[in-house]
Amino acid sequence: MKKNVFKAIFTLTVMGLLVCGICSCNEDEDEKGKNGGDGYTPADSEGYVDLGLPSGTCWKAENEENAADAGYDFYTFDEAYDLFYKDHHLPNANQCRELISECEWTWDKKGYRVVGPNGNSIFVPAAGKRECEGEVNGIGNEGFYWSSDTNYWNSGLGFCFFFTSGNQTTGSISRCIGASIRLVKK
Repeated sequence: MKKNVFKAIFTLTVMGLLVCGICSCNEDEDEKGKNGGDGYTPADSEGYVDLGLPSGTCWKAENEENAADAGYDFYTFDEAYDLFYKDHHLPNANQCRELISECEWTWDKKGYRVVGPNGNSIFVPAAGKRECEGEVNGIGNEGFYWSSDTNYWNSGLGFCFFFTSGNQTTGSISRCIGASIRLVKK
């Protein structure tokens, strides 16, 4: 009799622990859904996140895809300008500088978690770049993102923000380089 009571208590205890574990997992899944699945701030209905920047600029939650680029999603400066300047918004040089100076950048899973002054965040992957000659490099180690501005002194260069795991900066690179696109809105 004692064995049967012990078995029943043991069985009920194990079942109770399993049920608690299942409930706990479901709560975690619900929380992930609220945070975009990875702890980053969910985007608005148009795909933008308000980072609380002084300019009021909102950054798109994801890079723009480029079906013509075999899965890399790179654009040359001229492609980016032609496709996104009028109807969408490439960030200008000042918006790129503001993203770097006003946000906290933390290296996270081959890219940066960029946290704005209001605590909202986006993930900017280290997508690499395509050299003018066609070679793709830097995937997982560096990211290059076009702005809408050209270099004032050399129109053959386009302005961008770029980063490695230890540095974020702005500058100019050749317009024939394939880089990523992250749109903004005000």
